[in-house]
Amino acid sequence: MTVTAVISVAETAIMLLLHFVFPDLSGLASMAVDTAILVILVSPALYLFLFLPITQEMRERAGIERALREHRENLEKVVETRTNELAQSNLRLQDELAERKRAEEQIDRNYHAQRVISAILQTSLKQIPLKEVLEFSLDAILSVPSFSMLKKGSIFLAEESGDTLSLVAQRDLPESMQIKCAILPFGRCLCGRAASTRKTVFAAHVNAEHEYQYDGISPHGHYCVPILLGDKVLGVLNTYVPDDHKGMKDEEQLLTMAADTLAGIIERKQAEDKISHMAYHDPLTGLPNRALLIDRLDQALARAQRQNGLVAVLFIDFDHFKLINDTLGHITGDEVLKAVAERLSRHTRKTDTLVRQGGDEFTIIAQDLKRVEDIIKIAEGVFAAFKEPFEVGEHSFQITVSMGISIYPGDGEDEETLLKNADIAMYAAKEDGRNSYQLYNPVMNEKLLKRLKLENKLRKALRNDEFLLHYQPQVDIAIGKVVGIEALVRWQNPEEGLIFPGEFIPVAEETGLIVPLGEWVLRAACRQNRMWQDEGLKRMTVSVNISMRQFRQKDFVSTVARILEETGLEPKYLELELTESVIMGDAEVIIKILQELKAMGIRLAIDDFGTGYSSLVYLKRMPIDMLKIDQSFVRDIVADPNDAAIIRATIQVARSLNLDFIAEGVETDEQLEMLRGLGCYKMQGYLFSRPLPPQGVMGFLRKEWRLVVGSQAGFSGDCSGTAI
Repeated sequence: MTVTAVISVAETAIMLLLHFVFPDLSGLASMAVDTAILVILVSPALYLFLFLPITQEMRERAGIERALREHRENLEKVVETRTNELAQSNLRLQDELAERKRAEEQIDRNYHAQRVISAILQTSLKQIPLKEVLEFSLDAILSVPSFSMLKKGSIFLAEESGDTLSLVAQRDLPESMQIKCAILPFGRCLCGRAASTRKTVFAAHVNAEHEYQYDGISPHGHYCVPILLGDKVLGVLNTYVPDDHKGMKDEEQLLTMAADTLAGIIERKQAEDKISHMAYHDPLTGLPNRALLIDRLDQALARAQRQNGLVAVLFIDFDHFKLINDTLGHITGDEVLKAVAERLSRHTRKTDTLVRQGGDEFTIIAQDLKRVEDIIKIAEGVFAAFKEPFEVGEHSFQITVSMGISIYPGDGEDEETLLKNADIAMYAAKEDGRNSYQLYNPVMNEKLLKRLKLENKLRKALRNDEFLLHYQPQVDIAIGKVVGIEALVRWQNPEEGLIFPGEFIPVAEETGLIVPLGEWVLRAACRQNRMWQDEGLKRMTVSVNISMRQFRQKDFVSTVARILEETGLEPKYLELELTESVIMGDAEVIIKILQELKAMGIRLAIDDFGTGYSSLVYLKRMPIDMLKIDQSFVRDIVADPNDAAIIRATIQVARSLNLDFIAEGVETDEQLEMLRGLGCYKMQGYLFSRPLPPQGVMGFLRKEWRLVVGSQAGFSGDCSGTAI
């Protein structure tokens, strides 16, 4: 083997060795091999001494570098892994922070929502009107900071009809929009649609669904949330949101929760208002009642005291309103009261209070007055309200009133005194002829006390049987005979003596005592007539006046029948005198009563004919026997052609209807001659006889009376033609 071959083998062996020992030193392999070969060839000993340690050191360094490299690689892997882990942790942290922020925002929204609901509930407990509660609630809802609603909105309430919304509370709505949305039918516009569908309506823009718009309307959106109680629509909550707003679940939940809260409040407040209204208002007319009257009067007096002003109490009472109830029934009477209340409301100032105290009594509390002339103007305004008739159904009523007025501070400084004095003045107006007003003055107290004493005495008189009857003959001058007698009541008071009916009958009418008194008169007259007949006197008719209240009693016909049976008087010898006012009213009812009386055989007469408003069509349907010409026409028949004309017309009416007729209040020969000239022969009056006690009537009838026909009218016998 040559040297070259040896070197080649050695070189190969060394390369393999170096590659095995120093795999990463391939870059130095060539130089290391060359050096190693050279050293071996030159000096093997030098190789062993010098080069071999170097190679060993290089091997160690290579191991260290390899370990470092592996460590670095491992470290890089750890760093990469940790970096990835940190990145994931950071993402999780960001998600957690975002979730926490969302949770905090939700908590904030819930907090503000709960504050709003709590504030609404707290406000609803205050004694304030529902409108104020809704206005506060709307402000609270629109002020929630974590929601994007505009500070603009409204609340509607459903009308009782159940198909219409009315605007009750609003914030920042243009006036034109308030007018357009004042009344909103179900189904119209967004709010109406929310009411009809009972679902929340959301709109991000002003679009075709906004049926109610106005010039210059700004872009916006809406939440319209129905306020529901079960399936019943109580109203709609309407809020504004920015244009192109994206609806949020939390917003809708808040508004729904607010609407549900308002539903409970509205139901409770409306129930409370209804109860309060019932407690302080008249259920028929809706006007304040006496309980509210006292409160309003107290407030008016306090205000007048601070401002040194006047307060007037105007007490209003209808004249003869009971006639409407008695003739047409309480249903018609109630309709008349409602019509009167409505008209009086139109004639009452907004600052004043119109009250229905009960029945047909109304009161006005007038305040902010400086002069008595202002009060008179108000009173005249009330009377103006009654100038036109009241049309109720098929009936027309011409109603008059009597009014009493008391004024603070002159007529009283507290509500009790003012009301009492106004009542006293009202009775003075009635005594003055009705259809008028009277200002209170202290003298009226004396009159009222006298009236109250009279009422008490009347009650006592009925218990003690202090009444008696006098009788006035009715004559027929054509035959010169007495043809009937009229029973007239007198009161034999043990202290004051004989009291005539003009002094106590009006009080008896007003208090209702006329009913038992009238029954007593009817029974006493029937009994007396039967006694005269039993004593052999001429059989004739006794006439008895029947009051309106008597005639309207449900048992009137049966009462008359019972009295006739008790006294034994034949019905044909009883004549009932009814005034025109008594028979005015429900024609069918009146005619039925009259027909029942007529069927019994009782004679029927219309007293004071010509002083009322009888219709001839109405009159001809009634089973009337006689018309009595009122003494007011007879009194001036000689001097007043109009009275003579009225009497002539009355006689013609009676003859055309085949009725008998008689003139009352004949006192002079001239009146007799005028009446005879007109064809009236039956008369009654002081010319023939004053009303006589029963004994006087017996003496009058037992004599042979003969009416002398000639220039000097009178009865022959012991008496002259003057009153007896």
